[in-house]
Amino acid sequence: MIGVSADDAASSLQAQVSTIVRGLNDLLPFDAAALADGAAIEVDDRFVGGGYGVPSDESREAIELTARTEAIFLDPTYTSKAMAGLIAYVRQRKFGIGQTIVFWHTGGQVGLFA
Repeated sequence: MIGVSADDAASSLQAQVSTIVRGLNDLLPFDAAALADGAAIEVDDRFVGGGYGVPSDESREAIELTARTEAIFLDPTYTSKAMAGLIAYVRQRKFGIGQTIVFWHTGGQVGLFA
C-alpha cells in the first residue's frame, strides 16, 4: 500500500495511514490489520511540491491527463498529487504485470469550482 502525501512529511503520516487501514478491516476481503501492522505500507512525500493546496507541474499534468483519458476529475489539493504519484510509479515500472492497482479517490471536486 502506498500513500502519497499532499502536505506532510512521510514520517508523520505513517501512523495515520496504519490507523486508517485498520479501520477498513471489515470492508476488505483480507486482514487489513495485519497489513497495517506490517511493513507493507509506504508513504511517499515526493509529490508535495510547494505545499498544501499549491499545485505542482506534476499535479497539473495529473489533472489534465486523468480528465482527458479517464473522465475522472481530480482536485488540485489532494487527489491530483496522489495521481501524480501513481503516474510516476507507472512510468518507472514500479508495478508488475498482473498486479492489481487501486487508486483511492478521496473526493475534493468542490475545490475545482472554488
